[in-house]
Amino acid sequence: MSEDREHPTPDDQGLLARFVAGEDVACKKVVAWARDIVRFRPYGIPRHEHEDIVQESVGMVWRACSKPDFALRTGLRALTRRVVLARCVDQLRRMRPSGARSKRSQPRTRICSPAVV
Repeated sequence: MSEDREHPTPDDQGLLARFVAGEDVACKKVVAWARDIVRFRPYGIPRHEHEDIVQESVGMVWRACSKPDFALRTGLRALTRRVVLARCVDQLRRMRPSGARSKRSQPRTRICSPAVV
């Protein structure tokens, strides 16, 4: 059975409470998940930047979960994955040369002039 579910289980809620309280075992588990995600989906991000992404992501998860009105809608692992992958994409955007544009944003070349069409 997958650890990522659509709805959180009581185990997720308990882990979340321990993580927000700063319990060492719960924090290490969330950090391990984040490291695995960065390691297995590096997206070409240099290895020396992986730990920065992990720490930034875990901090973001903790800040979000610490808000009084926070409600866990998915499993804690799924939430961690979502935040880590977003940080990876952000890092890739920062690594892109400032003048570079993606292919999608390049203007299309006309094959025919508007008068012919």
